[in-house]
Amino acid sequence: MAVHELTTNAAKYGALSIPAGSIEIQWQPVRTDDDRQVLRIEWLEKGGPPVVEPEHRGFGSKLIEGSVSAELGGEARLYFTPEGLRCEFVVPMESIAADIHQ
Repeated sequence: MAVHELTTNAAKYGALSIPAGSIEIQWQPVRTDDDRQVLRIEWLEKGGPPVVEPEHRGFGSKLIEGSVSAELGGEARLYFTPEGLRCEFVVPMESIAADIHQ
């Protein structure tokens, strides 16, 4: 749900709303300070209209943050930078492995 919401918003208002815009997605497994293995995924919008941080979190932001927490036991953080929206997901590897084996 979170990726669907990010994609929809990028097409309507963000980087994908203009021809020069793009999205870059990076991921890597990392070890936390308390020695847990997590997957860090970063969504970066580039080349779109300037981004202004909203005064309040709307339905989409709450959906992104809430679904990652509820469905995967992880966290999603949104950063509204002038260059483009950046979203960082941190998901425990055991959540991913459990979904694969179901």
